[in-house]
Amino acid sequence: MKLIPFFTIIVCLSFLACAPKAIVSLSSIQEPVKEYEGFVIFEMDEIIDSTAQEIGTIKIGDALFTVNCNYEAVLLLASSEARKIGANCLKIIEHKLPNPLGSTCHRIKAMAYRIADITPYETEIAWHPERKLKKADFKGSIANRPFQAATASSVSYMYQGRIIDGHVVVSISSTFRCLDSYFKDSPYDKETLAHEQGHFDITEIHARKLLKAFKDEIKDVKDLESKGNTIYNRIGHDWQLMQDAYDSAVYGDPVSQIFWLEKIKQDLQALNAFEKKEINVPFNAK
Repeated sequence: MKLIPFFTIIVCLSFLACAPKAIVSLSSIQEPVKEYEGFVIFEMDEIIDSTAQEIGTIKIGDALFTVNCNYEAVLLLASSEARKIGANCLKIIEHKLPNPLGSTCHRIKAMAYRIADITPYETEIAWHPERKLKKADFKGSIANRPFQAATASSVSYMYQGRIIDGHVVVSISSTFRCLDSYFKDSPYDKETLAHEQGHFDITEIHARKLLKAFKDEIKDVKDLESKGNTIYNRIGHDWQLMQDAYDSAVYGDPVSQIFWLEKIKQDLQALNAFEKKEINVPFNAK
């Protein structure tokens, strides 16, 4: 029942004159994969399940005048396109790095596949109200671990935008880290799993609080660059305090978990306006 702190800063800057371009070729037609369903990216040196069903091919290149298309943004676009055609994983087969004498964009080619059970391959899970944690998500070793279970989760933010649009898009995510989280079997698995879900939900609460703080305190990109990490660290401090208070209360009185889970639920609902965790920030304040 211990939380592993992973409120870490991951900021990706990308100021795009044009959005990267996606080209999709279909091999078969499948139902789209919902946003809360698992998705995995296999890099060039990783082996994909031999039973995976090929869905198509996705190429992400640069459009005219594209600059600074970072790898994370390119993978996000490729994953989004893959979900649309019913794939739940990508296998990168080609990756061209930015070149100052050529394209300044990361360019990839990937095969899109559908795997019957993606769970064994997941290393991260994005928070979603329809995707609750299960025991199989905890993949860390239990050897010499002091607690019944531990949840490793993180909040990160990135922003990118097109100069032509006059704004950047700030996106915030809350993520469960499978390989850093562990779970020991016991007669109280149901209660333990509910407790760990509470930890993950607290992370989501603070992801939404971060977005709210950005909306309230950030007026333009200059503000974002100068204040963003300070706000982030402040919210991260509050996140840690709430996680510790939750553990301390439940360790002292297991019955209090019922009340804490209700509080967490209410805190999430109070921040429903920020559930999308995305806002636009203008390059220049008016």
